[in-house]
Order: sequence, then structure tokens, then C-alpha cells
Amino acid sequence: MRWALALAIAAWSGAAGAEPVRKAVAAAPEGSIWGDDVIALARQITRQTAGRVKVRAVPGGVAGDEVETARACAEGKLFAWGGSAAGFAREIPELDLLELPFLFQDQAEADAILRDRPLGPFGRDVARAGLLLIPQLGEVGWRSFAGKKPLRAPEDFRGLRVRSQESPVHLATWHALGARPKAISVLQTLSALQTGFVEAFDQSPVYMFATSWYHQARAYSLSRHMYQPSIAVLCKGAAAGISPEDWRLIVDLIGRTMRESVAKVRALEGQVLTQLATEGVQIVELTPAERAVLRQRTRGVLDGFRETTSPLGRELLDALLKAKGSRR
Repeated sequence: MRWALALAIAAWSGAAGAEPVRKAVAAAPEGSIWGDDVIALARQITRQTAGRVKVRAVPGGVAGDEVETARACAEGKLFAWGGSAAGFAREIPELDLLELPFLFQDQAEADAILRDRPLGPFGRDVARAGLLLIPQLGEVGWRSFAGKKPLRAPEDFRGLRVRSQESPVHLATWHALGARPKAISVLQTLSALQTGFVEAFDQSPVYMFATSWYHQARAYSLSRHMYQPSIAVLCKGAAAGISPEDWRLIVDLIGRTMRESVAKVRALEGQVLTQLATEGVQIVELTPAERAVLRQRTRGVLDGFRETTSPLGRELLDALLKAKGSRR
């Protein structure tokens, strides 16, 4: 649930002979960047198609969590879906590759590689499932560790009960660090933290602030161990009843919204970190040496992905690693 689930346009209803109304479900928190964007996007699509494609935004969580709505999208029960790459990985497992730990050393490298090379092959794979991947990445941001204490060395994770995103790569990352991960949906995470079912989690600053998860953390350790992009997918059968001209317009509008969202998220991150500190959360900047230890500890996650993924997944991973090597 990222960009968030930023856009899911569900089955429509309307009077006989009238244009159907497609419901845009923003599962991001109301008032967040992603939630506001989907409301504006729904209005834009309705207005710029002169009502030929009518979209109404529905706030947070109504259609289900990220995994449930990704399945509904793949089954053709939604019009469009937006969220993390890992959130759609149960339908297209190769997408998990985009969230391997310590895959990118900094934002410049992530931008240089992710904003270009991987989407073409991924797009072809998604198309084989009858879906359309919007050729523009959005952003959740760099995930870091939040908990009752700073988390900066392997011994800090040993036996720790942690919330994990529902993704093999995310679960494997926590296991590699020695933690005890529980796959918990975004909708259930705050409750799990409040009751002590889990003690820690990882998330980007902007998203954990929007969800109020930060209230359950005393320390936020800036590991930046995982860069999380977001994707948007037009679902199976979504083009039915839409003219080619309106379809191109919708694709362009979604892509533009995601591109603009990236700039908003990045502009807000520093403000959020300042606010977290003001509210009593200890902000811990990991040293390069500490990050190197965690990177080495999680190195096997990449190897595990290579062993278990499809031939396409290995091809995409090799292409990405080659691009990293060429850039460096």
C-alpha cells in the first residue's frame, strides 16, 4: 500500500445507459501525499475525458490491503492498482528484485538505474498477464529501522519480533539479520505495534509518519537498507469500453502523477525527520562501517533470490548488476 495502494479503480456502478463510475481507492492514509494524489488524479481523469471515464476516489483500506487488491487487479476486478513493487510480487514474483536489501548505494545510483532499465522487461512480463505497467516509477522512499532502541548492529536484531512486509525478499532480509519477522499487512501493523505483538519495523520516514507508526518507536536508525519504488498497473480488462485516445490520456495522467509524487516525497523527508526528533524519536545515523556490516549480513538475500527466481528474474538481476558495475 504505497503509492500506496495509491490507485485501485474498482468495479463500477451506474444507471443503465449512463457512463459507469469507476471507484478510485486510496489505501494510503487520508491526508498523505499518496492519498491526496489519488483524489486529484480521479478528478483529473473524469474532467479531462469529459466524463467519458468517470472516477471517484474512495479513502483508505476500503478495498482491502495491498496484497488483496493486487490479486483483485490481476483477476480483473479492479481498473488500476498502485503500490510497492513487493506488494505486487505475489502476482509477478520477479518484481521482488527491485527491493533487495542494499541493492543501491545511494539515490543517484537508484535513479540512474531504476528510472530506465528494468521497466521495459518487467513491462513485457506484466503484459503477458494481461496487465499494463505504467512506465514511470513513483516512490515510497528509503526504508530504515524503527524500534524501542537503536538498531545498528547484528546483535541488536537477534530474536527481535519485527513486522515485515508480506514479501519473500523482506522476510528473508529480517531472517538474515537474526530477527523473528511476522508478515503483517499495513492495515494491521499499528495494532500489532500497540499490543507488543511486534517490537520493531522498517519503513520510509514519510510513510511511517503518515500512518502514525512512529508513535510506537523510540529510535529511528537511518540504515537506508532498502530503496522502495512504487509502481502503477492498469489491471486485466481495464481498457474495455475506453477509447484509445482516452486510454493514452489515462496512462499519461497516472505517469505524471507518479513523477510529481516523487518530488513531493523527497521534499518532505527532511521535514519529517525533524518533526520525529521534535516528538521525541531518537534519530540515529548509521556509520558507513555499520551499514557495511549489515550489507554483508544480508548478502545472501540476493543469492537466494537468484536461486529461486525464474529465468526472467535472473536475466533482470544480471542486467541490473551489470548496469551498476558499468556506472561505477
